[in-house]
Amino acid sequence: MTIINVALPEMRADLQMSVAGLQWIINGDTLTYPISALLSLLTATFTEQH
Repeated sequence: MTIINVALPEMRADLQMSVAGLQWIINGDTLTYPISALLSLLTATFTEQH
């Protein structure tokens, strides 16, 4: 569970978001971590080769 999940009810109320809008936030948060890890791995691999 992340801070995003805890904040979702308040975000929905304050920003008057739909469930679909909240799903975009959850998906973006979920994808951030693996993409960051992949970019870090690629950077490390690239810098080791050169």
